[in-house]
Amino acid sequence: MKNTQPLVIQGPKTPANPSGLQVLSLDEVSGMPLGQFYEFAGRIVNVDNANYYDSAVVIAGTAYTQSQKKVLFTKGKSEADATVNTAAAIAEKGEFLTNMITGGEFEGGTTFLMEQIAVDISLTSEIPTTYGSRGQIVAPNYTASTTVSAANNLKAYTEQIELQFLRNEDIKHRGLLRFFPSPFGFSGAFGSPNSGFVQNGYGIPTWNNLARVRVLASKDRFSAVLQPVVETWTPSMTAIIRVCLLGKVIKSMAV
Repeated sequence: MKNTQPLVIQGPKTPANPSGLQVLSLDEVSGMPLGQFYEFAGRIVNVDNANYYDSAVVIAGTAYTQSQKKVLFTKGKSEADATVNTAAAIAEKGEFLTNMITGGEFEGGTTFLMEQIAVDISLTSEIPTTYGSRGQIVAPNYTASTTVSAANNLKAYTEQIELQFLRNEDIKHRGLLRFFPSPFGFSGAFGSPNSGFVQNGYGIPTWNNLARVRVLASKDRFSAVLQPVVETWTPSMTAIIRVCLLGKVIKSMAV
């Protein structure tokens, strides 16, 4: 493990240990069952909650085939990319698509305790008038449609695409996107008579595909692969598929 900065846990203060601080090595935490980790997670004093994400842009109206595999967490926010099914150029990913640095790596010296992988997708019932090159909404005014179904598009996106999470070249977790529900989302809808939205997760019991803590450090090689599990399908709504790694990042402190 490239970064050996330990966890510091607040324990009871005693004459032998007036501060009550206890040190736990990352080797002890790596692979620990989440239930066991959560027993003391609230007492860790040198961590902050963290969310690292990378995104794929799928464009409406063009076939998305099984051969169009998209690998995430390999490019940073200052690097160029392309849409998944049209290969249209994205000059710079930016914070809109990822918060990873060059090469899809963590900031130097980062140690991340990954607790959950979440796939964040949301679709509105009204198609925005204009999208930008990164899939961002440029003109929020909507284009009316009586045939496009946000629910059917979400069903296709979440049931017809598989996520594979890899460490080096080894697949550690895999499943359809719907099996990686997101805790993020919207509540409420108002506006036009057809206003509404659908999303993957949020407001339903959240299943966590991870059972154990995974420790990731700067320079560690990992990636997330998106690949259709059907031969071909054509989305009628543009979508941002945002893969989020949720957990805690260790911060420096004097012990």
